[in-house]
Amino acid sequence: MLQFWWLRYGVSGYPTIKFFPKDDKSGKAYEGGRDPAAFVEFLNQKAGTKRSVSGGLLPEAGRIAALDAIVAEYKTLKADAASFASKLKEIAEGVEASAKA
Repeated sequence: MLQFWWLRYGVSGYPTIKFFPKDDKSGKAYEGGRDPAAFVEFLNQKAGTKRSVSGGLLPEAGRIAALDAIVAEYKTLKADAASFASKLKEIAEGVEASAKA
C-alpha cells in the first residue's frame, strides 16, 4: 500500500513545522508563533542550544550553572579558597563524566 509522507507525519496544511529528535521518528509539532524569535526559542528548547535569532550564540551559551553559583559565592567572600577549589574540582569531574557518557 502506498503511504504518502505527509499522511505519515500528520501534515495537513502549509506550512507544517515539526522537530524530529533523535529518539522520536514521529516528530514534535511546532505550534508557536511564526516570528523568528518564537521559532528560535522552540529550537533552542528542543535541541538544547543557546542560539540568537541572528544565528550567533547567546551570552549564556557554554555556561555551567553550578560554576556560576560557586563563582558568585566566592566573589561575595562566602567561601574560602580551599573550599572554592574543592567545589571546582567536584564540578569539573562531573562535567568530564557527563561528557564521556
